[in-house]
Amino acid sequence: MQVQEPTPGIWRIILQGDAITGSGEYHAWLPITGLISPNVEFSNPSQFMTIVIPSTATGSIVLGAYNSHDNSLYAASSWGPTLVPKLAPDLVAPGVSVGGAVPGGYGAFSGTSIAAAITAGASAILLQWGIVLGNEPYMNSARVRALLILGCDTTADLQHPNMQWGYGSLNLFNSLRILKDQDQKS
Repeated sequence: MQVQEPTPGIWRIILQGDAITGSGEYHAWLPITGLISPNVEFSNPSQFMTIVIPSTATGSIVLGAYNSHDNSLYAASSWGPTLVPKLAPDLVAPGVSVGGAVPGGYGAFSGTSIAAAITAGASAILLQWGIVLGNEPYMNSARVRALLILGCDTTADLQHPNMQWGYGSLNLFNSLRILKDQDQKS
């Protein structure tokens, strides 16, 4: 459904079907931030099932973001499950006030894109150990995802996996220790 040239105000959308199959349940999402006016919102949104494309793709590593300074979930981090349904996110990574380079110095950045960049770096380190250094020449994204999940830190007050934190927070050191322990056993 696409609405063209909508009039301002509160809209109520009623869906009708001639041949409804299944439960008749439906899902609706708004475009990502920046593609619509900031004051467009659902009046009664669900926090669940907010993980969308491309994170719903088969084989993807699905991330959330958390504040590594106080161990709280980043407010704008999407919650699972996905529509498929599958458990998501897989894990969370730092995504609040993360330091980084800006023209002329350093700045702090927040968002799930920051968490994705940190996790991409962690994935690259695992792939370097496996493929480049020849320790596991056939390492692939599924193996990297598994190692990231196995290395996660969890908290005692939460059951893991869950729809906000997944299997826990990224801990590359733990993932590398798993590889080291496996290497010593072989």
